[in-house]
Amino acid sequence: MTGTPQYATDGNPATNIPATMWPAYQYNAFQEELIAIIEAAGITPDRTTNAQVIAAIKRLCQNTIVLADTGTANTYKAANATPLVAGTWVDGVVQAVKIAHTNTGASTYAPDGLTAIPIYGLGLQALQGGELLLNGTAILMHATIAGVNSGNPICVLMECAGGAQQVAPATASQQAVNLGQFVTSLATSGYVKIPNSSGLPLILQWFPIGNTGGSTSSGTFPLAFPNNCFAVNLTGLQAAGNTQAYAVLNNKSLTGFNWNAFFATGGTAPSLGATSGNVQGYGFAIGN
Repeated sequence: MTGTPQYATDGNPATNIPATMWPAYQYNAFQEELIAIIEAAGITPDRTTNAQVIAAIKRLCQNTIVLADTGTANTYKAANATPLVAGTWVDGVVQAVKIAHTNTGASTYAPDGLTAIPIYGLGLQALQGGELLLNGTAILMHATIAGVNSGNPICVLMECAGGAQQVAPATASQQAVNLGQFVTSLATSGYVKIPNSSGLPLILQWFPIGNTGGSTSSGTFPLAFPNNCFAVNLTGLQAAGNTQAYAVLNNKSLTGFNWNAFFATGGTAPSLGATSGNVQGYGFAIGN
């Protein structure tokens, strides 16, 4: 065969350059390469059909190659039939990996012996545990994003069946809320912040209250309200003996409140009288 390597020539009689002559092995190579594409797609070669190669390519593009996880928990590895190298393991390349170990915290992925890079969730934060589930198929995409991992490459976990899904904090009405936005303090004096579309979390608080009969007492919320205190409810008062106790709120602020205890003994009308022992109860407040 004459001419530039890998290229055919029509020849030039004026300069005695002959036209390319195809040897048998090249014809066979063309045929076998094309037949391999058709058969790889599960199509039986048919000499009466001239659209089998394109049909095979379309079918093969629909297939997802799922790689086996050969690493350990939090350190994931896999091998491609055609190994990735630094020049092909680039942004936008996607890997599907059958997870063999549930992750327990921050994790990395290293295909084909390349340098491991951290796996981040869709919220662009490191994994915390349970996002990569045993026997789930993880879809990982190579990405480089300014401001994430100091601008170094990461694998974004697009999904993993059965695993927890990371989402960014919601800022609009139709966005998913993540668990971290529900800030809580589960104590005797505690609170919970409930995110909502206003952008100002609704805060519910609970706390014990106490009052010595006849006195005015003050209370402080477990958490100061940043913007508004909508309501305070004091309830469940218990006094010594048969005395019935009632709470009366004097005023409220962003940080606390003042109140009095009224008493009724033996069917009398409630009054600001003294009673033996302290009065105990509970308070609830709501604001934002």
